[in-house]
Parts: sequence; structure tokens; C-alpha cells
Amino acid sequence: MATTIVPHPMLEDAVLGRDASHINHPVLTAPSIEERASKRARANEAKSEGRTTNVPFKKRLGCLSELPTMPLDILYEIFGHLSPADLLSLGRLNKDFRRVLVTRKPWFLWKTALGSCDAPPCPEDMSPPAWSHLLFGGTYCYSCGAPRVTKILFSLRRRACKSCLRFHLYCSSKVPKEYRDMIRFYAGYTECAAHPSMSSCGKHWWDEDVEAFRSKLTTFKPKSCGPDGVLDDTRVTVSEFLARERKMVAGIQEHAPICLKWEAAREMKRSAKSTDIKNKRFEYIRAQFPSPHYREEDVRGLRDVSIGKPMSDQAWKVLEPRLRPLVNNSRHQRLKREGGKGYLQRWEVVTTQYSNFLKTLPPLSGLHQLVRAPPALTEFLCENQALADAVAFGGDHDSPEFRAQVSEAISRLAPDVKSRDCAGDSLTVSLPNAGGASRHASATDEEVLNCETPQ
Repeated sequence: MATTIVPHPMLEDAVLGRDASHINHPVLTAPSIEERASKRARANEAKSEGRTTNVPFKKRLGCLSELPTMPLDILYEIFGHLSPADLLSLGRLNKDFRRVLVTRKPWFLWKTALGSCDAPPCPEDMSPPAWSHLLFGGTYCYSCGAPRVTKILFSLRRRACKSCLRFHLYCSSKVPKEYRDMIRFYAGYTECAAHPSMSSCGKHWWDEDVEAFRSKLTTFKPKSCGPDGVLDDTRVTVSEFLARERKMVAGIQEHAPICLKWEAAREMKRSAKSTDIKNKRFEYIRAQFPSPHYREEDVRGLRDVSIGKPMSDQAWKVLEPRLRPLVNNSRHQRLKREGGKGYLQRWEVVTTQYSNFLKTLPPLSGLHQLVRAPPALTEFLCENQALADAVAFGGDHDSPEFRAQVSEAISRLAPDVKSRDCAGDSLTVSLPNAGGASRHASATDEEVLNCETPQ
């Protein structure tokens, strides 16, 4: 299966400092035109006589289309108020912004943005754009592009998914013997295995980093005299290369604990923010279900209540039709648990009398049914707290007192139904009749009468 290879952030250090006209920054580069899916050209179906059909369409430019042409000092002043993630998004927008942000000159913008969000200091082995990409560039695997990779391997300067960790990360026993002693100090490693199938302790290396170290090491040759007999001192020896690599690896290992501490603090802050949003969402929804009729346990624990999304009046209008039946069912189950042995018998009495009441009403048709339909059985009990308490904690279901209480509650519902009749008549006076008499009980009532009876 073909995989999408994401360039390693450390590769861009070799091209920084060149002229901005030929920079192809792997951190900020967008897919080329050839890599994008081509669109089918729209056929010109209607060709009018005497009119040229090959006139190019002039693209309408936006209000900020002239922003890349502004003076650099003004752009730097604007970009100085952006976060690292915003700078990365801006650099991936087009080549003009990439030329402005990638060169060494605007590195102070990246450092300012990193300092504004209390990010760890940029290490010496990475540029500020590459470091910003590692911290804020997106939660995806650098090898296969898999999403939702939140953990950063700071010792290896990359993000990796579980499958790539199993494939690319290995211990010292898998390193070739001729490089085993040398690789311990001269290639980046992680102390802990990042997957349960690996050993929980010891050093683990990334195979691509080991191969890169081997290829660099094989390119070195001893110093020799030139054609004029003068010793060439410009060539770096193997010992100098190893000393430089060892210093770099030591710096990475010293810098990693600082980054891990920052990542833990950031995760705690994100978790606290998410918890605060969930608590506010619960309090908003809890206020929609008053305490005399509902308890906190009827609302808490439902899927739509415990998610970490802000709640508003507009969102509640969308959520209420789906959530209210779930809360009513949760309340019904709680009353069933607390009611004792006679709860099912008392529930059956209420169901029977309410069904008989619905049968006494005249049939409805058309839009009358939408306006004049009586409430469902669970809503009827929620509107009559005394009756709901009697069903949950009442005495004998055959007692005259209980049956009289049910009849009285249902009789109080009749005026409300008559008022809905008047509202339905006024609403549909100018509308055609939908035709066809239908049963008065709505689909919700039928589901309540047939399906909500506790077993």
C-alpha cells in the first residue's frame, strides 16, 4: 500500500540561508500542481453567435491579495502578533509567503511566536521554523502521515504512530556489529520504548537515523596532500565528525526533559480547559430539567451531555429534541429502581387510564395533529410530579386513592387539549386539509403505550 512520506523537519537546515527565490522548504511546502488531482474542464454547452468563447475568465481577487507585496517591515509587524501555528499555516499558503518566512532573516518572528506561548527554547540542531513545525505543525505521523499522533518523541525529533514505531524503532542488538559500539553515542535515541511489544528499558534507535549516520561515516576519507604537495586541512576528519555528532546527541538528551515537562504542563492545561467546558455544558443542560421533576443522575452520564463542546441557546434548540427523550427514559429507569415491587402495577394503571383518555378524543388529520396532539406518557408524568411520585413510591395499585389521583391528573389535562384544538383551528383556517382521518394518538404516544411499559 502506498504511503505518504512527510519530510523530516531536520532536513530543512541544509537549505536555510540561501536566496528566497529557490527555496523549497520541506516544512512549509505545499503539494505541487502535478501532485494535485486534476479537474475535468467544463464543456461550453451554450455557444452564442458572434461571441468569442475562448475569453479567459478573470479571477476575482480577495481583499488581502496584495498583502505579500507590502513592505517587509509592515509584514513583520503584522506577523509578530501571530502564533507558531498561524505562521506555519501562512507559510503553507503560497510561495510568496513562504519566501518571506523561510529565510534566516525573519527567524526572530518564529522565536517571538514561540516565546509568546511559553514553548521550550529552540535547540541548536533545528531551525525555529522546523522546531515550530514539530511542536505545532499538526498531530500526524512523520513517516506514514497517520492522523491523531499527539505524542512527540523529542529525542528523535519526530512524531510516529504505533505501527511505524514497531517497524522503525529497534534496540542495539539489531544494529550492525561494526556500528554497535559507535552508534550508542553518535546517533539520536530514546531511553524508553514507545510500544508495549518492545523492551521497557534501554536505548532504542530509529532505523533511518542509523542509516543516515552510516552513510555519512562512509563518505569520510583521510587527509591527503593536494597536487601541489600541500596538506588539505579543509576536509573534516572522522574524529572531528564523531565529536560533533556526540556533542549534538548529548545536547538533544539534555533538552528532551525540558520539552517533556512543557508537554506535560500543556496537556494538564488542555485537560483543565476541557473539563471546564464539560462542567459548563452540564450546568446549562441541567438547568433545562428542573430539580423538582429531575435529579442530577438523570442527566449526567448521557453521551450528548459529557462531550467537551461549548453549549449555547442555538445549540440547545438542535440538541433538545434528541436529548429530552433520553433524559425522560433515564428518569423512568431511576423511578423503576426506586419504586419497589408495586411500581410495575402502578405504571400499568396509569398507562391504561391514559390510553383510555386518548381514545375519548376525536380523531385528528393534517396539521391539526401537529398542534393538538397531547403529550406523550413520560412527558405527562414529568408535568405531574405528584403523580410521578405516587407511581414511584405510592401504595397499593388497586387502592381507590391512587386511582382517583390518576383520574384527577388526567382530567386536568383535558382543558389543555381543548386549548390546543383552538390553536390548531386558528393555524389551519387558511390551509387545505391534509385529508384522511387519523388516529388521535401520535407516533410518540403509540411508542410510549406499546414500548415504554416496563418489563
